[in-house]
Amino acid sequence: MTLHQLSTSIGPGPDGGALELSVECRSHATTSSHVSHPVTIHPDWTVETPHDLDAERVAMAFGGYSSCLTLVERTIPAFRRILPLLTRHQALDLEHASADKWRPAPRQRIKGCCHNGTSWTITIVAAHLRSTAHLALQHDVPEWQLGNLIDGAARAWGTFDRPPATAQRTAALIREAWGLTDLWRAGLHPDTVHALAVEFAIPGEQLPVDLLVHLIHGTVDRTWLRQVIDQHPDPDTAVWLASLHAPHHLADADTWARWLGFGIRRADVLTAVHAGLDPDDVEHLATLRRWTTARAASFVIAWNAAGSTLSRRELLVLAQVSATDPPTAGALDTLVDRVVPPDGPAQCPDPPLRSDLGALLAVLGSAPAVMRALRAGVRRLDDLPAHLADLGDNAPSDPQRLATALATANSTTT
Repeated sequence: MTLHQLSTSIGPGPDGGALELSVECRSHATTSSHVSHPVTIHPDWTVETPHDLDAERVAMAFGGYSSCLTLVERTIPAFRRILPLLTRHQALDLEHASADKWRPAPRQRIKGCCHNGTSWTITIVAAHLRSTAHLALQHDVPEWQLGNLIDGAARAWGTFDRPPATAQRTAALIREAWGLTDLWRAGLHPDTVHALAVEFAIPGEQLPVDLLVHLIHGTVDRTWLRQVIDQHPDPDTAVWLASLHAPHHLADADTWARWLGFGIRRADVLTAVHAGLDPDDVEHLATLRRWTTARAASFVIAWNAAGSTLSRRELLVLAQVSATDPPTAGALDTLVDRVVPPDGPAQCPDPPLRSDLGALLAVLGSAPAVMRALRAGVRRLDDLPAHLADLGDNAPSDPQRLATALATANSTTT
């Protein structure tokens, strides 16, 4: 994606012009003088003051103090680096903490200033990072003097507290009534917002503030997100995806879009993608069983939640014949420990894998029935029809139905 890049090389005054302001002049570092004089910062950032700075350097060499020398040599250069943040030409350096909470990125945190990385809403943390107190500590300049510059610049620029009136064309692209102001407080310039809103436009929809915030400060790959949105054009889903930590590392855009299209909860989508489950299994199961994709997806995810990795063939068989829902992870843990005790020998030779035990438990319906089957030599689904036939009327499942399901699965998955 080509994103509108704002220049961070801006002049001190509006439209790149000079900045004229009045600053306090002190002869003692910690005592206010209540005396001020004009200072002009020219467009090339050279500074004009009424003082002879060379003479003041000599005085300082003999133990004197000159606030104007500090102003020219340290505070104005710091203000030059800070101004792009105040005018929103440069994004703040933030880190997503959780849900709607943010905190300064580690390199921005200052001991005793940023509350050890405590998380806040984005507008609060942004205001903190733009505060005179934080910026003065960050740039090691006198807070009172930096405050003089910022206050004077704010008067010249109009204000740093709200977006320019010319930005209203962008407001119509944002869902929330005060969205443009909220984004300005979060540190986003209207031109940046407009470029993002155009790039991630969804027909007939306005974009939520949170989506635009995460596009700037989150970890989502923008090209990947655009590809998902193209297949699943829903603003709220886009916000959720953008709020995740690097979701593009888990799966490609097509895989995410397919899981989202199954009509299941977002939490289940995340579970499926994180586990690497195959959406082809869902579509195959839904087609052959004539289920909704939501039901098929929930079935596949439930088996994964039990800690049981099944093949597509096994999933299809169990969808046809299992007497119960997939076992819980706890029930399957108990059965595994019973078959292969942690502190004792296995209860049968060549004990089945966890996934095979889960499949047997789903068909037979109880742990005792599984143990009887194991003693009879059953180890996997393919062994069950003969065992069930031997049980006759006492069989907990229909052997012919299972045999038919196995044959159907073999013919449709090969």
